[in-house]
Amino acid sequence: MQYTRDLLMKMDKEVRAEVYLQH
Repeated sequence: MQYTRDLLMKMDKEVRAEVYLQH
């Protein structure tokens, strides 16, 4: 499930970036 963890980390970074840009 290595690819799953990497994908979640990638999504998490994108979500954090979007939240940061909103504020």
